[in-house]
Amino acid sequence: FRYGFHVLGNYHNRLEWLGPPFRKEVMPRVFATSDLQTYMRQIGATPLLTPESEKILGWKIVNNCDDCDPQQSKLRNESIDLMIKSNLRLVIAISKHYSHRGLALSDLVEEGNVGLIRAAQGFDPAQGARFSTYASWWIKQAIENLDQLPASHSYSRLYGGTDCAMEN
Repeated sequence: FRYGFHVLGNYHNRLEWLGPPFRKEVMPRVFATSDLQTYMRQIGATPLLTPESEKILGWKIVNNCDDCDPQQSKLRNESIDLMIKSNLRLVIAISKHYSHRGLALSDLVEEGNVGLIRAAQGFDPAQGARFSTYASWWIKQAIENLDQLPASHSYSRLYGGTDCAMEN
C-alpha cells in the first residue's frame, strides 16, 4: 500500500485505487509549555540592542547616579532595565553550556540573570568593549559560583523532593 494504491499481482500493469491514505481525526493541539519555555518566548519579544544604543545606555548608566536627584536615578534605573531585558537571551545561551553539570537549566538561568544584573550596573562603555563581552564574564562567574555552593545551600539539587544533604 503506497500513496493510496494497492499493488495487485503483477505490479507493472495492475494498480487499484483505494482512495486517499488513512487520516486521523484532526485534534486541536494543546501545547504543554513549561515555565522555562514561556520565559524564553517572552524574552524573545524584546529586540536586541545595536552597538550604538548599547553605548548610549552605558553612558546613561555611568553618568546618572543613584544618590543624585530622583530624575537621574530614574533614568539610570530605566537604562539598566533596558540593558538587562535586551540581553536575557545571552544568559540562556551561556546557561546551556553549563547544563551538563547536573543542575536544572532554570536554576542556571536564574543565577546567570544575577550576573547579568551585576554586569549592567557596572558596565563602562569607555573601556571599548561590547556589553555582551563584558556581561559574559559576569554571567559565567555567577553560574560557576552556583556550582561551588554546598549542597545544603543549593535549592537546585532536588532529587525526589528532598535536598541532597538531607538524604544522608
